[in-house]
Amino acid sequence: MHIDLAVPNFGCGEGAPFNQTLQDIFPGCPERKNGLTIPNDLPGLGIDIDEAVAAKFEVERRARIADYRCNDGSPCRP
Repeated sequence: MHIDLAVPNFGCGEGAPFNQTLQDIFPGCPERKNGLTIPNDLPGLGIDIDEAVAAKFEVERRARIADYRCNDGSPCRP
């Protein structure tokens, strides 16, 4: 996103807009308006997390390190 914002001829950035649930969990996330990604004016990306809202959503599956790391610690396919 930083490149998208800094370079006027960068091109299309991929990604879907944040739905309302994600906007509630991550206040400050970019908005999409008329095909443009509009960032907030906070430092960095300015995205926070509302842990109280996030806690309302059950985690479907907790990943274990054995699920995505090989014996030597390098990443591997789950």
